Amino acid sequence: MTVDDVAECARFANAAGALATAKKGGIPALPDRATIDRFFRKLKYRNKKRFF
Repeated sequence: MTVDDVAECARFANAAGALATAKKGGIPALPDRATIDRFFRKLKYRNKKRFF
């Protein structure tokens, strides 16, 4: 595993945790892969719009 791999894992885990706080419950609140991917796409769009 490289440093970039570890950083990507940390980003993914942080996104999952952030999304899980938006719903009630434990397991039901955990986002699926598609939800996390949508989150990253929206985040990239917002960052491009905001900074460029």
